[in-house]
Amino acid sequence: MKQRQKLQLEHQSVVQLSNAFTQEELHRQWQFYAKHQEQKGEHIIASILLSHLPVLLQDGQTLLVTLANESSKLDLQQASKPLLKFLHQQLSNTNISIDYKVDQQSVKRKVVYTPQEKLARMIEINPDLAIFQKRLNLTL
Repeated sequence: MKQRQKLQLEHQSVVQLSNAFTQEELHRQWQFYAKHQEQKGEHIIASILLSHLPVLLQDGQTLLVTLANESSKLDLQQASKPLLKFLHQQLSNTNISIDYKVDQQSVKRKVVYTPQEKLARMIEINPDLAIFQKRLNLTL
């Protein structure tokens, strides 16, 4: 009988909150949580959280996290329960949910192999190198 009363009390104490919050507030809490995870030694999760900030969708409750690969997606999904609990409390909104999207195109980098490709890439990053190359009459 006491267990039934306890369950009823717990059920009654669950309050649905749906306060609005901004993208900035979300990012602040997201980064705070990531830094806390890093302090706890959860470096992989912290790194994923810090490098992939969520976007608040128009419904004001769904967060979209775009990740570079399936591995990061799985890691974040496994760690999402305490993250959601934290966000629910800090943002006073128990309707927050997270959607995950893998976008490999956003992180693809062109690999440079030849000296010409390396020089072209370096000039792309720092155009002053082209001037330096011409003044010193350097060739590959």
